[in-house]
Amino acid sequence: MLLLYWFLYNPVKDFQSSIPGMDNRPDSISGIREKVKIGAIFEHFSDTRNTLNGKWTRFRGADFDNINKEKINLIEKFPEDGPNILWKVDLGEGHAAPVIYNGKAYILDYLETEKADALRCFDLLSGEELWQRKYFVHIKRNHGMSRTVPSINDKYILTIGPKGHIMCSDPENGDFIWGLDLVREFGTEIPFWYTGQCPLIDNNVAIIAPGEKALLIGVDCASGEILWKTPNPDKWQMSHSSVMPMTLDGKRMYVYAAVGGICGISAEAEDMGKVLWKFTEFNPNVV
Repeated sequence: MLLLYWFLYNPVKDFQSSIPGMDNRPDSISGIREKVKIGAIFEHFSDTRNTLNGKWTRFRGADFDNINKEKINLIEKFPEDGPNILWKVDLGEGHAAPVIYNGKAYILDYLETEKADALRCFDLLSGEELWQRKYFVHIKRNHGMSRTVPSINDKYILTIGPKGHIMCSDPENGDFIWGLDLVREFGTEIPFWYTGQCPLIDNNVAIIAPGEKALLIGVDCASGEILWKTPNPDKWQMSHSSVMPMTLDGKRMYVYAAVGGICGISAEAEDMGKVLWKFTEFNPNVV
């Protein structure tokens, strides 16, 4: 009898197929990309009327040299009791930095209690928060969350969130203009410790390096239309580095250090987006 039971018993009859997403794990684990409504939520808190006009427009500043050219007299040393802090505000965990534009400070924060990327605008003089433009996205702590610097000009402010969500907004009033999910649209592989690439606005075109389906892309800031794409036959991946415009041998180009190698992409109208050169001998796992 026991021998018959042994042969008839099916130990896996109650097992179920493991279908991605059934366990409700976040997308980075299950492989399912959650659909995010970029820029969906706006909150207005206050208005500002200060007359400050200084600017720090992007990662490493307007000239990409990390030098502020304004004529400002700097103090020789801090007082014994430390610097005079005019205001301060708590932010989420990460390494993000702000841009400054005409009396306002803008930073891409992650609101952990709300599970939302948030572009936050502050009065530079008082520290009062003026508005937020945000969207819900689930992010776990991984050596910080937000770690990118926006890019800004008179018309547009551009951000890239930790999971590759690009948002273009009006810096004056926070109006949403367009959004782009790099993972959904280009198959981008988000680097370890989330996105570190800071966006670039060049002549009102957003310059982004998605990796996978396109090495670089140019997006019209006014409409969100993709103007050009650089092919990526070698399937280089997004790194933590940012795209830098340079002029080498009289040729203007975008230089990018991807996971896979370093490249120069034409930034001139006659061959915009064309690969000018590639270099693979410097190719670490983390860039």
